[in-house]
Amino acid sequence: MFFYCLGMNSIKKNIGFGGASLTSMPSLKQAIELLDLSYDLGIRHFDTAPVYGNGYSEVIYGKFIKGKRNEVFLVSKFGLGNPSKVFPLMAPLLIKLNYLRRQLANPVNLENQINSSVISNITSKIDAKQIIHSIESSLKRLRTDHLNAIMLHEAMPNNLSDDSVYELLKLKKSGKVLKIGIACNVDRIIQ
Repeated sequence: MFFYCLGMNSIKKNIGFGGASLTSMPSLKQAIELLDLSYDLGIRHFDTAPVYGNGYSEVIYGKFIKGKRNEVFLVSKFGLGNPSKVFPLMAPLLIKLNYLRRQLANPVNLENQINSSVISNITSKIDAKQIIHSIESSLKRLRTDHLNAIMLHEAMPNNLSDDSVYELLKLKKSGKVLKIGIACNVDRIIQ
């Protein structure tokens, strides 16, 4: 009924693809095939973050958007976690290792790792240098010169230092970032 009321074209325009689990796919090829299928079905909103697969989600998206960058709405994030340097040529091997790790992992342990990462980030201030480094690194991994949106990931505006707010506005003015927002658990926003 929902699909019938909205119409298929409306749904395609209002559904996005979240890349958090892309690096859990069995192979890089399958991850890109999944994104291609989503694109072929009309999805144009794609979401990722440096912390997804320690940056590998962005590497995958970088390969996927080649030739279609102007047709997709690409969102990444900053503020949660601190991914180490990502080596794009190693992505296929690391994706397979991440897939195996997830297959063997206890779901409770994975949830605790994610929650402890979020909790440790809540108490720290995010400064301009961290934002610049995060966004520049994301742009490199994504192989693009701009993001349609950048989101503060699992933190609140009070986690931003004064200079970081200025830097975000500067990035927006330069065109590297078109929109700025917050990607956070609803309970945290209500609190």
